[in-house]
Amino acid sequence: TDPINVNAVFSLLSNEPEPPSISILNATYGPKIGIPNGSGVATRANVKWILQPMVYNSLLRIPKDAPLSTWFGTMPKGQEGGQPYTLDIDAMTASGHVSVSLSAPGGMLQSDLIVSSTQPTQNLEITLDELKTVMKAVANKKVGLEIGGPSRPCERTDLYRIAAKTDLVNFSEKTLWGTFQDGSIFNYTGGGQGTVRITDGLTLFGIADSSYDFVLGSHYLEHLIDPLSALLSMHRVTKPGGTIMLVLPRKEVCFDHLRGQSRMEEILFRYIHKAQSDDLRYVNLNSWIFGNDLSRDRAAGSFHQLLARSIRFEDNRSIHTMVYDLKLLEQLGKLLSLEVVFKGVEGRLHQWIIFKKPTK
Repeated sequence: TDPINVNAVFSLLSNEPEPPSISILNATYGPKIGIPNGSGVATRANVKWILQPMVYNSLLRIPKDAPLSTWFGTMPKGQEGGQPYTLDIDAMTASGHVSVSLSAPGGMLQSDLIVSSTQPTQNLEITLDELKTVMKAVANKKVGLEIGGPSRPCERTDLYRIAAKTDLVNFSEKTLWGTFQDGSIFNYTGGGQGTVRITDGLTLFGIADSSYDFVLGSHYLEHLIDPLSALLSMHRVTKPGGTIMLVLPRKEVCFDHLRGQSRMEEILFRYIHKAQSDDLRYVNLNSWIFGNDLSRDRAAGSFHQLLARSIRFEDNRSIHTMVYDLKLLEQLGKLLSLEVVFKGVEGRLHQWIIFKKPTK
């Protein structure tokens, strides 16, 4: 019963290229070969077989404050207290051969391990004035719904002020970005108001079909485990001929900049397997933890604090479960036969894509 274009599914999957690869040619861990250590000459461990499976979406990264003993153990018995260990890697990436040698005194890297084949996202620049013009066409005096708001990108376009009203959905009354009361009237900064709805943004349970002229999600889709189901819910509550708007972060200007783009294959896998909103098996937690640049995510704290927050995902929805670019977003729209009416990057960070729902 879902309005998924099956032909588009087969076309997108058959034409989706493999992600740029990283092939680890050699990787060893231990003291320098031939240096006496404890009761004998210590040998270096071959850790290639441990590191290769840690490559995800074209990136191998271990932050400097992550204990290597998690994967490699400590020093063998009888070799304690000798020379500091190093981690040496030879790899082939999309850019060519890479050699890395990092010191690891006490089993902790002195600097981040980064081996990458990731590619840049498309940067199709648009101005705020262009966005305001589009908003007048799709939202002026119309009734809309925002999921996961309110959001600064939408506020800057005057959307809340020019719409007849913009209702607001959040998954909980207490979130990382504010406190809300179900059924209350929310007054937006800069003008405009709407009714608060506390419901799951994945299903939009309790919201009637075809009830809004426009539906939008700003910096919302990347926090969901099953984005296709979420887009289907947005499609369901949008009137025929109405507008669906998505705003997502461009990875280069946020803490995702080290990570590779996600793939349609992964999106469809999660949808087919009916991945639940709290099922971290589908997230690949290591990809998020090791790909996050904490120097750009100060609120997350240390590596261990980020991990502690992330495993509480059901309560805070703080993980970026996927990394999107405009191409992948456009492909998502094709699955539902949505027409792209506007797309681009505003303010370096905000990737906008605006779809029109078919009238039939």
